[in-house]
Amino acid sequence: QHFFKRAAWRGHIDAMYGLAWCYYRGFGTKFWRKAAFSWFAKAAMQGHAGAQYDLGAGFHMMHGAPEVSWEKAAALFEKSARQGFREAQNKLGYIYAHRAVGEVSYPLACVEQNMAKAVEWWEKAAAQGHREAQFELGICRLEGTTVEKNVEKAFELFEKSAKQRNEDAQYYLGLCYEKGL
Repeated sequence: QHFFKRAAWRGHIDAMYGLAWCYYRGFGTKFWRKAAFSWFAKAAMQGHAGAQYDLGAGFHMMHGAPEVSWEKAAALFEKSARQGFREAQNKLGYIYAHRAVGEVSYPLACVEQNMAKAVEWWEKAAAQGHREAQFELGICRLEGTTVEKNVEKAFELFEKSAKQRNEDAQYYLGLCYEKGL
């Protein structure tokens, strides 16, 4: 934490992000969510994709944020996702998908319902090996949701996700074997 702090105060973007995590988890310092949020914000403003995602999560769940702001959270998730941050890509896929199936109570109500966008973001995250995105995309392929139904591709996606210990994918992989898919 000491070295992160020294470099962060000198403007090193990765050190800002590292220091934010030290405060967020209490590594080498006291647990201090407000300071973590502040350092996530500083790194995010300089374009750090991980910090943008974590800052978005702060606004989404009020982890150190001064307010809950679903609009800010969605905008930060999208900035991070556009930089290729797979966690943000998966999060956007989830948000678009679950809004698209009518879960009006989902907090990011500012995001339009759009299953095609969900699939688009999951494809990007899945291509980077994100296990939840691989599973969700496998479900889309299995059911033909917004994409062409392709049982073989669904099986491949379930297998990739299952190898990374995704329990849902392991279950669906078992179903595929049971049904001879």
